[in-house]
Parts: sequence; C-alpha cells; structure tokens
Amino acid sequence: MSVSRLAAVWTLTWMKVMPKLFGVDIAGEIAKGFAAAGGLAPGVLIKETPGTRDPNNLTAVPEPTQARSTFQGYLEQGQMRLPGSRAVVTGDFVFILGASVAPFVVPSVNDKVEIEDAEWELTELMERDPAAASYLFRVQGGKDAS
Repeated sequence: MSVSRLAAVWTLTWMKVMPKLFGVDIAGEIAKGFAAAGGLAPGVLIKETPGTRDPNNLTAVPEPTQARSTFQGYLEQGQMRLPGSRAVVTGDFVFILGASVAPFVVPSVNDKVEIEDAEWELTELMERDPAAASYLFRVQGGKDAS
C-alpha cells in the first residue's frame, strides 16, 4: 500500500470518529486530499434493476436495465483485518470515493464496477464511514470490461 493510501486510510479512520466537524464537508475534504496526493482511478458503477414484463407477451423474460454512474477509486489485491476481529480476509477490494459518484447512487452488494479495464461484482461491504465519504467492497470477477 502506498504512503498516500496509508495516509488516506488513517484519515478515513479518524473521520469515523468525527464525521461532522464544525460543519465541514468531510467527503469533499477527503476528495481534495486524494486529488492532492495524485488522484484516483476513474471507474463506472453499474446498478442493474429488474425489467418490467411486457403485457403483450407475458411469457417473455423481462430484460434488466442498467444505470451507470462514474466514480473515482482504486482496486487493490491483498489482505484486510475485519474491524473488531482477529479474522483476516484475503482477496480483491475496490475503494469508492462517495463524493465522486455522479449521478449519485449508494453503491451496494451485487452492483458491478468497471475499474482498471476489468468488471468486478461488489460481493461484501467491508467498510463505510458514517459520512458516506468512502466505501470499501470485497469484489469478485475481474473480467475484461472491453
């Protein structure tokens, strides 16, 4: 993990204790900090919703619809200790900067993301701070997004 990411993790951990401090937009301040440290990778968050049934063809399978939002974040392979536990989880993780999701939607399990030329499925929410400034998901997949 790079020094800038370690500093960001420390900042995010501290922000969990103080989500609002004198009316400061914490999510915005964290976004500025990442930008100053060299920025994050662009990504696309894909939310799939079930389609509606065609009243003229009730036996047809409804086609799901996709809503796409851009975000800034990073993909990381490694280990993470579960908060309040001695258990260690190994795998792939995606960090999503909450303030960068546009148009804004809340990322959730079973959504998909495209980042670093691959598509990943969000399988487990590992961490979310109270200010919704950041989300860390365990992911599976890594299929070529092109």
